[in-house]
Amino acid sequence: MPDVVVLGGGPAGAITALILARAGIEVAVVVGRSESPERCEILAAEGRRSLARLGVWDRRPAGIFRRCETAASAWASSTLQQSTSITNPFGCAWRVCRPAFEQWLLAEAASYGARLVIGSRAHSVVREQSAWRIDLRGDDTVARIRAGLVVDASGRSHGRRHWFGAQRSRADSLCVVLAWFRPRGDSSGLLVEACPDGWLYSVELDEDRSLVGFATDADLLAGLGRGREAVQHALNHAAHTSERLLSLMPRPTTTWSACTSTLDSCAGEGWVAVGDVAIAHDPLAGQGLLFAIESASIGAQAIQRHLLGSVTALPLYDEAVRARAEAYLTDRGRVYARQSRWPDRPFWQRRQPPVRGAPIHVQS
Repeated sequence: MPDVVVLGGGPAGAITALILARAGIEVAVVVGRSESPERCEILAAEGRRSLARLGVWDRRPAGIFRRCETAASAWASSTLQQSTSITNPFGCAWRVCRPAFEQWLLAEAASYGARLVIGSRAHSVVREQSAWRIDLRGDDTVARIRAGLVVDASGRSHGRRHWFGAQRSRADSLCVVLAWFRPRGDSSGLLVEACPDGWLYSVELDEDRSLVGFATDADLLAGLGRGREAVQHALNHAAHTSERLLSLMPRPTTTWSACTSTLDSCAGEGWVAVGDVAIAHDPLAGQGLLFAIESASIGAQAIQRHLLGSVTALPLYDEAVRARAEAYLTDRGRVYARQSRWPDRPFWQRRQPPVRGAPIHVQS
């Protein structure tokens, strides 16, 4: 029986397993079949330092990380605001090939002895005395594994109720439609642009392809036309983004959930939540990958102290993550409040601070 089972093979799960396995703790990682589209995500500049502290940055394979020296936005107004990494003490941000990043981190964890259970997902997690029983299901397999401690790194996939009794609060129903374009000139920097029904981001994947994401609420997307139609609708109101794109590539779009959500408890008796399952960030924040790395690092340290007998390690981790969630929600509200060009559009109405004395409506 492993000491720890990690549910989820994304960055948070892989890094948690890597740290624990390197410390001599027997750990198994349940890795579901990958359904991640080919997408580029931004790792904040601080992420390089975090990966260097883990001792893996200098072992990174070629092609996973590409520099992102500039960022631009047309948010509070239609005027483009530019920034560069020159004044950032941590250097530049990084464009990250998400699927390759996950595979590399899992390989690093395995190199330290972590056992990878590929192609299965947790079907049930049940507490039995002092251990957990995890029933796994794959395409054609059923298995059972037991462990003294479970790390939930299963990402955004959970519903409102969590396996371990924690409650999930969802702030919105944001989703992102991804489309691939041929770039017009250099589009290696990140561009974010608000539009009437949401906002767009675009970044170069390589010299021949740029990735464009249109962020809007799920119910609004249904009225804009699915996939390519919705992206084109947004581009019709986003001059800066349209200017850097040459033509839409003939490949299917993909849509993924990007809603903000938090857990009211991120650790308890024999369990810890890390990464998106603890705090699912709005992609506008650019903090998803960085939080995956950082929450996995402090979560793994808390687990090590817990296994050595500390009774405060897991509660302190829970307290730290919930404090971070509160700060993030405050910052998110401030950023969305700066954009007031379309006050009558549902997407932006939902993200404005409530008027004092007005009723508060919570999206289900």
